[in-house]
Amino acid sequence: LYQIQLGLQTHMSKFFYNIAIAIPLRQAFTYHSNQHIAPGTRVAIKFGKTNKLGIVIEVIKNTDIKTKPIHMVLDDLPVFSKTELKIFQWASDYYLHPIGEVLSSFLPTNLRKIKNTFEVETSKGFKKNIEKDFEFKTILNSEQIEAVGFLKKLNGFIPTLLFGVTGSGKTEVYIRCIFEQLLNNKSVLVLAPEIALTPQLESRVKDQFGHLVGIYHSKMTPSARYKAWKKFRSGEIKVIIGTRSAVMMPAPKLGLIIVDEEHDASFKQQEGFKFSARDIAIKRAQIIKIPIILGSATPSLRTLKLVEERKFKTISLTKRVTQKSPPKFSILDINEVKLISGLA
Repeated sequence: LYQIQLGLQTHMSKFFYNIAIAIPLRQAFTYHSNQHIAPGTRVAIKFGKTNKLGIVIEVIKNTDIKTKPIHMVLDDLPVFSKTELKIFQWASDYYLHPIGEVLSSFLPTNLRKIKNTFEVETSKGFKKNIEKDFEFKTILNSEQIEAVGFLKKLNGFIPTLLFGVTGSGKTEVYIRCIFEQLLNNKSVLVLAPEIALTPQLESRVKDQFGHLVGIYHSKMTPSARYKAWKKFRSGEIKVIIGTRSAVMMPAPKLGLIIVDEEHDASFKQQEGFKFSARDIAIKRAQIIKIPIILGSATPSLRTLKLVEERKFKTISLTKRVTQKSPPKFSILDINEVKLISGLA
């Protein structure tokens, strides 16, 4: 009788999971385990004759197919939330790319190997440390004040174009919007198109918010990226500034996404998993129901069309903060001119 009961318990404790593997096949693979595993957790599995890293994307009640056991659970906590998995599934369907490779694209390099484990670190928690009487480094002009007032009122999924001419002070508007999120104990994701622009943006934002700001881009070492990833995930860093690879950085209380220079082609990944970080950012904001600000002096035609259709809101900055006039352009007829440089 004891052996029968033991057998029943063993049978009842078999759980089935669909697992994504970073291979060029547009499907997940079913494995089983005798323990509960939360979706978003990394596991080690046997795939063919090799050991592979997989990510649990779904718990299933039962299956008619013969399944292999999960060899090892690698994480104390899931590396991705259920909401993030939902966005990844959307990206896989939208861009017609294997789900395993999509997940791997946004996994820190340090977590792409079976031997590495994502461990829970002792954290002081996500606490408020910004006060309402916080001092800003610059004074806003009337247009910037109006833009900040407009953007502060955004609630829920409301994509908004911040249409500002070059030198109009969009970064200062971003800083005020970030401040409002920090007051509400929320985190902020700021995307910049190129690494060359990231230090400038980081410098201004970090000058205001200090240790609460981190960066994330492909030119950083894997260990530095992993460190920033973990700090943003835990809430120790509340503002992350990064390039397209940062678009799915996990955060406990994400309250706002900012896409600076939203028109820039650098937001499009051209190798491997081909995607637009701008579009994934918009989808992420939609799913978690938060505002997203798209800043540009030369908005993309797609964004302008959505503004025209009233699917996006818009606010404009028409004056340069220095009060200087923009540079003048002259058209030169070079049809009869002998060129010694440039385009012939």
